[in-house]
Amino acid sequence: NKEKSIRGEFKETTIKCGDSGHLKASGTNISEGSTTTFKIFRMRDNKSLCSVNAPMQNQSISALAWQPQRPADHTKGDEYTFNISADGEKATSSNKFKFHMKKCLYFFLF
Repeated sequence: NKEKSIRGEFKETTIKCGDSGHLKASGTNISEGSTTTFKIFRMRDNKSLCSVNAPMQNQSISALAWQPQRPADHTKGDEYTFNISADGEKATSSNKFKFHMKKCLYFFLF
């Protein structure tokens, strides 16, 4: 019985409002095609930001896209992390993510 493990990280650790982010994962002896779930949350209060998943292929997920949406109650300095799980294995991301604090401008066309 081979020992299994999983690791994950944010590809970008700072993202501007509206830009896509990417998540990476690598596994050891994780079953091919296993659903790999990334649950992203704010560290100060464990508030969920979003959850995305993809199948593990060749012990890797190289750039799973996700759309970061800054919460209304976001405060400067908030950091986010994620829990990753696949094939019965779980881990916490090896790095953290922050929103770039430039103001977002939205234009509405009528």
